[in-house]
Amino acid sequence: MKTLILYESRKGYTKKCAEYLYEKIKDSDLFDIEEGGFELKGYDNILIGAPIYVGEIEKFTRDFIEKNKNILLDFKLGLFCSGMNKVEFNIAVQDSIPVEIFYHAKIVFCGGVIEYKKLSLSDKCTIWRRLKIRKSQNDEHFEALDVFVNMN
Repeated sequence: MKTLILYESRKGYTKKCAEYLYEKIKDSDLFDIEEGGFELKGYDNILIGAPIYVGEIEKFTRDFIEKNKNILLDFKLGLFCSGMNKVEFNIAVQDSIPVEIFYHAKIVFCGGVIEYKKLSLSDKCTIWRRLKIRKSQNDEHFEALDVFVNMN
């Protein structure tokens, strides 16, 4: 079974998750969803990764899913979302994707990483205000992604 892995990444962690899946899943292709260069035809499974930022799945991924929702329902579909707050993840997923996709897809939370010194002042303020985080944190959950490795 052929798998297409798409991702959108702000600071690199979601890309790292997508690369993890790419290494583990035989007969898979990996693309940055924003860069394009891929077609959905010819695949059995589609995995889509995106960060959750300010309570929503990133915009480009939301728009892609909305635009292609009827086509995506024809595939075995998985969504993996990164972030630092599991409660926010649950709300963001429910609010950010069409209900048909929500019930059709396997959806996992894969944690996140904050490298505080690499953040802009605006991002630091947002993270402090929303999550009360003021230093670097690593909360990776790669094991959550393993549910997709044998997705048949």
